[in-house]
Amino acid sequence: MDDSLWTLLKGMEDGYPYFIRVRTDLAAVVGDRALPNLLEIRWTYFVDESHAAHGLPTQEQLQEMATFEERIVPALEDGRHAILVSVNMRCGERRWLCYCDTREQAERALNSALGGDPSFPIELSMMPDPEWKFYRDLLLEIPS
Repeated sequence: MDDSLWTLLKGMEDGYPYFIRVRTDLAAVVGDRALPNLLEIRWTYFVDESHAAHGLPTQEQLQEMATFEERIVPALEDGRHAILVSVNMRCGERRWLCYCDTREQAERALNSALGGDPSFPIELSMMPDPEWKFYRDLLLEIPS
């Protein structure tokens, strides 16, 4: 993915930093009726004592997450089953948020990308958002 197509939002919440990458090149697909569901892929990570003050992952954890993202995004987007719109990181968790067609199709794409590798500690949840409200609200937070 081209980094120029993303904007980084950052701030503090409950004394911990947060970072939200928002994809900004999606005007042509916002509200696409073929992708009516918001899929959250959540990775909860252990915050060791050296990182406890800021709640951020270690370099090793960041590398694992980058590898995970490099594997899943093409699998989801190439089949047009989903499109990644945001990546959020807060104290102890990272979340990838995608609009997708069905949970079953997205799970198949994820399983294919990960090859059944159980080492990625992820949880999936999904909610209907046919108007892409979550994404539209994120766009409103981007400074002009």
